[in-house]
Amino acid sequence: MSNEVNSGKHLFRRGTLLFFILLIVLTLFSSSLPDGLEWVASRLGLVEQERHLFSAPLADYVVSSRFSTALNQFLSAVIGAGIIILFLWVVARFTKRTHKNGTVR
Repeated sequence: MSNEVNSGKHLFRRGTLLFFILLIVLTLFSSSLPDGLEWVASRLGLVEQERHLFSAPLADYVVSSRFSTALNQFLSAVIGAGIIILFLWVVARFTKRTHKNGTVR
């Protein structure tokens, strides 16, 4: 059972590392231009009619205006990914599978 736990920890760590490497690479190709739906909404005058139900913590993917656009996008992506990974780790930690014989896996 100890080997299964260690194997799961190593898989989680390797997966997280691979995820952040992919995040770094893909962020280099991201665009600071608005997406198509936002562009169409602004052309039709719908942006002025929108209502905000709440303000996003990383609105427009900006962490701080002191940094460059690319660095802002990267930092917000890392923070968002970190929050998701932390949430999934907590869920996995508190949901344990049991075998038919009652042992915890």
